[in-house]
Amino acid sequence: MTEELRERAAEAPAAQPGIPARLSVFLSAYSKDIMGKLQSKIRNKPSKYRAEEENSSAKTVLQYSPAHSDTVASVASLPPDLCLSGGKDKIVVVYNWRCGTVVRRFLGHEREVTKVTGFPESNWLFSASRDKTVLLWELRGISEPAQCFSGHDLVVTGLAASPGE
Repeated sequence: MTEELRERAAEAPAAQPGIPARLSVFLSAYSKDIMGKLQSKIRNKPSKYRAEEENSSAKTVLQYSPAHSDTVASVASLPPDLCLSGGKDKIVVVYNWRCGTVVRRFLGHEREVTKVTGFPESNWLFSASRDKTVLLWELRGISEPAQCFSGHDLVVTGLAASPGE
C-alpha cells in the first residue's frame, strides 16, 4: 500500500455505515488506483485488451423491435420457430424469432408474469403471475384465458407441464 493511500485512510470519516472509516477509504482509493492503471494499459495497448475481429464474414446479430415494454422474467421455446415470454408488463407474448414478429399477445394477469411454459406440438400455453394465478391460453384460440387456476396463497413462481395420455 502506498504512503498516499495510508494517509487518506487515516484522515477520512466512514463512507458507508458498518464499514470502518479506514477500510472504506482504503478500498475506495485502492480501486481508483487499480482502475487508473488498467485504463492506462487499455489506452496504451488497445489491441491487447480488446477482442480482435477475425474476418469480415462474421455473422451479424439481428435486432428486432421489443415485444415487451418492461423487464422480461421468463422465456420458453415453442417448436419450430416460436418463443413464449412474459414479464413485468403483465403480458404474455408469442414471438416468431426467425422473422422478428409478434404472433399473439395475451392480456389477463393483474400483476407481472413470473413464468411461462407450453406443450411442444400443442396449442396450449401456461403463464404464472405475482397475482397468485396460473392462466391457460390457447395459441390459436381467443385472446381470453381458456382457464384460470386460482387459489394459491402466495405468488406463483414456477410451472411445469407434461402432456397426458
